[in-house]
Amino acid sequence: MEKTKEELINKIMEESRHQFIYGYNGKLREQFLRDMAKKYPVKLDDREPIGIYLDSIGLSKRYDANNDLVKTPLSIISREYLYFSIVKNLLDVTLEQLLEKDLIARSEQFLNTINRFFIDDKKIKVKNLRELRDILKDARDAYSVIYENYIENSILDESFNRLPIKFIYIDKFIREYKDMINNKSYIGVIIDQQEPIVVKSKQAINSLVASRINADISMKIACQPDEWKMYYDLNGTLIEYIHDYNIVQFDDSYNEYMKKIKGNLDFNY
Repeated sequence: MEKTKEELINKIMEESRHQFIYGYNGKLREQFLRDMAKKYPVKLDDREPIGIYLDSIGLSKRYDANNDLVKTPLSIISREYLYFSIVKNLLDVTLEQLLEKDLIARSEQFLNTINRFFIDDKKIKVKNLRELRDILKDARDAYSVIYENYIENSILDESFNRLPIKFIYIDKFIREYKDMINNKSYIGVIIDQQEPIVVKSKQAINSLVASRINADISMKIACQPDEWKMYYDLNGTLIEYIHDYNIVQFDDSYNEYMKKIKGNLDFNY
C-alpha cells in the first residue's frame, strides 16, 4: 500500500461515492476492512459516516442459476437477500455499539414507521430494535433457503409469505434509521468478497452502485479485480467507472491485472 493505513481508510470513508476497493483476497485485506469499520462506529447526533463490515453479502456460488430458470424471481430473491443482509447487519452494529437505554425514546418513531410501512401482518407489532433485528435475520435466512430450493427444484417456494417483513425498501429504511440516531452522513456498506457469489448477487450490488443513493448508502466493495467481472445491474444497465463509482487500490493487484489484460491483448493482436 502506497498510502499509510490511516490515510487509505480516511480516503475511502471520507468519500460518499460508491467504490470498488481492489486487493488480493486474504487476512490482510480482511483486517484492514474490519479496522476501517471500527474507526467509523455508530454514534448519536453525529456528522461522521458509519462503517459496517460484511463478509457474507451474496448468495452462495454452490447454487448457481440454470439458463432455463425464470430470471425475474432470481433477481428479486438476490436483491432482497442483499437488502436484508445490509439492514440486519446495521442493527447488529447499532445494538453492539450503543446502549439500548439510549435508543428507547429515539426508536419509537422509527419502529412506528416499520410497523406501518414494512410489517405486512398487522397482528404483529415490533416493540424494540432487538426484535426487529431478529425479524430481519429470519427474512434474510429465508431468502437464502428459497433461492437454494428454486435452483435445485425449479420451484418457487412461497414460504416468504409467512414472514412479517417480506420486502425491504432500503432507501426509506436507511433514511428513517438515520433520523432515529440523528446522523447527517451516510452508511458505508463495506463488502469483503472473499468467496465466490452468484452473478445475480453481483448484479444486485451493482444496482445499488447505479442508484443515486450514496447520500445515505455508499457501497465499498472489496474484491480481487479479476473476480468481479460483472458490471451490469439487475435491469441490464452498465455501471460505469467515474460516472457511478471510483476505484481504490489496496495493493498492486489492479496494476498486475491490467498488465495481464494488456499482455493478452498484445498477444492476440
